[in-house]
Amino acid sequence: MSSQSSQTSISETSNISIESAKGENEIIIPYLVTKRLGENFKMMTNVPGALMAENYESQNMNQQIPSITKVDLNFQLNGFYHKSNMYEVMKRNKNPQLVIRRGQPFRVTVTLNRPIGLDERIKLLIYAKDLDSASVEDNTHFTITPKKTQTAHLDKGKWVAVWDFISQDEKTLYILVMSSHDSAIGKWNMEIWLDNGIQSSTPWKMEDPIFLIFNAWNKNDEAFVPDPKSRFEYIIKDVGVIFRGIHNSITKVFWKYSQYEEQVLEFAVDLVQNIGKLPLAECGSLALVMKKIAESIIHPPGIVEEMKAENYSTDMTIWTGTNTLLHRFSVLKTPIKYVHHHVISALIVSCLRTLGVGCRNVTCYNWAINPIEPIYTVDLLYTSNEMSDVFARKMNSIACYFVYTEVWARGICANKEVTGWYGLTPDQGPFPMRLIKKISMEKEIQNKSFYGNFNSDCIIWKFFRHNLPIKLVTVDVKSIGSLVATKAENSWRLSNITSYYKKQKVQTTEEKIKEVVLFTREEPLFQRFYVNNENYDLSFDLSVNQTFKINETIRVTFGVNNVSNIANYSVEIRVIVASVLCTGQFVDCVKDDRKFIYLEPKSSRHHTFMVPTTEYIPKLSNECIFKVMMQAYVKENTYDYYECVFIRAILPELMVSIEPFAKVNCKTIVELSFTNSTLETIEEAVLSLAELDSLNVKIFRKFKIMPQSSVQVQFAMVPRQIGTYHMAAKLLTDHWNVVNYVRIPVKPHNPGNALL
Repeated sequence: MSSQSSQTSISETSNISIESAKGENEIIIPYLVTKRLGENFKMMTNVPGALMAENYESQNMNQQIPSITKVDLNFQLNGFYHKSNMYEVMKRNKNPQLVIRRGQPFRVTVTLNRPIGLDERIKLLIYAKDLDSASVEDNTHFTITPKKTQTAHLDKGKWVAVWDFISQDEKTLYILVMSSHDSAIGKWNMEIWLDNGIQSSTPWKMEDPIFLIFNAWNKNDEAFVPDPKSRFEYIIKDVGVIFRGIHNSITKVFWKYSQYEEQVLEFAVDLVQNIGKLPLAECGSLALVMKKIAESIIHPPGIVEEMKAENYSTDMTIWTGTNTLLHRFSVLKTPIKYVHHHVISALIVSCLRTLGVGCRNVTCYNWAINPIEPIYTVDLLYTSNEMSDVFARKMNSIACYFVYTEVWARGICANKEVTGWYGLTPDQGPFPMRLIKKISMEKEIQNKSFYGNFNSDCIIWKFFRHNLPIKLVTVDVKSIGSLVATKAENSWRLSNITSYYKKQKVQTTEEKIKEVVLFTREEPLFQRFYVNNENYDLSFDLSVNQTFKINETIRVTFGVNNVSNIANYSVEIRVIVASVLCTGQFVDCVKDDRKFIYLEPKSSRHHTFMVPTTEYIPKLSNECIFKVMMQAYVKENTYDYYECVFIRAILPELMVSIEPFAKVNCKTIVELSFTNSTLETIEEAVLSLAELDSLNVKIFRKFKIMPQSSVQVQFAMVPRQIGTYHMAAKLLTDHWNVVNYVRIPVKPHNPGNALL
C-alpha cells in the first residue's frame, strides 16, 4: 500500500458525516472503500460477512493462524484529523499515547506475518480504564469485529469498526474504529487478535491507553460548538484573560490553561474517574463530568483550598497557569493553600478544555453571595455603635466580584432543546444561562440561585441591641450584578455581557419592601422588625473618587439638601472608610468620622472627609479595595439613610520594554522599570519575570526604592521557538504587588529561510 493511497483514504475518513439512522440511537458510518483504489487492492466487500462457506473452511486448516507483528495507531494522521496533535502525550518520542475525539473514526493499521486467509477474522477488545472496572452492561467493554458492509449501524454508547482497505500483499490491514458520540470519556485500552473459529492468535495489547475526549466538531455530541472561530477561542486557545477589580475600575490577569500538557490531561481524567469517583457508565454525560470536575477541585480531598477571610494575605498573583500549580500539587501531595476563586475557575476551564469542551471564565461584579430564595435578597446590617459590630455578624453579603465558569453545551438540562452557555461553580450548576432572565418567582427551577447572584436586591437593616427589633431602612434594587464581563472572542479586550443576565427591575423599592415584610424569615433576628419612616424633605448625596492613585488622598464628600419651606432638621452623618477583601469582607477600619449638621428651611450642606495616604496605605488589602459607607440619622422624624460604594487604589505601573523584533535562538533584552510615586520608602521590593505557567522564574532580589525614585532592571531571554510568548512581570512589596503582562512576538532568525 503506497503512502499516497493511505493519505487519500484517511482524508475521506475525516469527512465522514454522522447522521441519525432509522433508530433514534443509531448512526451510520459510510463505507470507505471505493473503486478508485483500483483492482490491485483486495476489496473487503468481496469477503463473506460471517464464517466462510464450506469450500473455504479448510483452506488454511493445516496452516497456523497468522500472528500480529505490528500495530500502528497512526499518531500523525489521527492527530491531524482529530485536532489533537498539540497534546504532549501525542508528541512523545517514547511511549506516545493517542488522543481522539468521540464520535469520529480513527485508523488502526495491523501488520501480519503472512497474508490473511478468507476464514480468518480480526477481533478487537476495547474497554474503558481497566478490565476490572469495565463491563458490557455499562457500555465500557466491547468485543467487535470490523464490519464488511458498506454501512455500519452504531448503537448508543457502543463502538464499531469497519474495513478501510487491505494492502496488495494482504499482510497489512487498515481498520477504522469509532466510538459513539456519547461514549464515556477517559482512558480506553485495546487488544487485537485474529480468530478463525477454531484457534486464536496471541493478542496484541496496548502498552499505554488511548485518551477519549469530547468532540465539539460532532453535531451529535453534547459538547458540539457550531462556530469554528468559537471552537478556536474556547477549546484550542491555551491563554486567556480573567477580569478582576471593581466594576468601574477593572484589572485583569492573564492565565495559561496548559491544556496540552501531559499532567493536565492526566489530571482532568483523574478528577473525573479517581478523585471524583464518577462511575464509568456516567462518564459520557457532559453535565455529570463538568459538575464532578468543579466539585473535585476544592471538595475534600481536593486539589486546592479556597482563600478564606483569615488567609487572604496570600499573594493572589502567585499562580499564572495550571501546569505549575499541578506540579506543586504533585510534589506536596496535599491541597494547595490558598487560592482565589479566579484560580479555581481557571482550573475548571483548563480541565474542560483539555477534555475538548468549550468554556470560558466570566466575572460578575457586585455578586450576591447566598441569596435568599424565593424573594432573592441579601442582607446588609449596620449599626450606629462600634465599628466591629458592623462586620462581626456573619450575614449574606455582596462580593466586589466573583469569577465563575461558563460551559458551552447542548441539551444537558431538563429542557433538551437549550443550547448555549451553562453556568458552573463548585457549588452551583450546570445551569442554562440563557434562561436566567426567564425564571419565574413562583416556579421551582433547579439551581435557580444563579438568578439570585445576578438579580437579587440588597436589604439594608439597622441593628440596635439584641432585645430590640431591627429596622428595615431600605432596599437597594440596582447594585447587584452591575457588570458581567468576559474576554471578547478572538480579542484581548473586555466584552460586556450584562444585558444577557441582568433583568430589568419591574419592582420599585416600595413594592420590594412590601414583599420583604410579607415573607416569613426563619432567623430569630428578623422575627421582630419595623420599617423606616418616610422622608419627603431631605435628599442625600455621597460623592467619592472611586479610582485614585495610591499617592493621592481619598476625598469623601456628602451632601444634604432640605427642600422644606418651614421645617428645620438636625442630621447626624457618619462616614466610614474600611479596607475590604474582594468578597466584601471587612479587613480593617481606615476612617470612622461623624458630623452633626443643622439644616434650616431651603438650605443645603456639604462636607468633605479626607483620608491621607499615611492612614490607608498601612491597611491596604491585597487588591487595594476600600468600602465607603455613609450613615445618616434625622433626629426629628427618626429617618435613617444608608449608602455604600466600593473604591480602589491604582498602584504605580510597572513598565516593560522589549528589544524590538525578538528572534528565535537570539538573545532578547527585557527591561523592567518602576517609579515609586508614593510618599513612603519601599523597604524590600522583589522584581521577577517569567513566562506564564513556567517554573523558570528570573528574580532580581530584594532592594530599596526611595520615594519619587526609579529603578530599572534588565533580564536576558533566548526564545527557542517561533510564536508569541506571554510573560508576567511582577514587583512584590510588603503592602501590595504590581503585575504587568506582556506578549512578545518571536520571529525567525532568518526570515528568508523560515515561515512565520
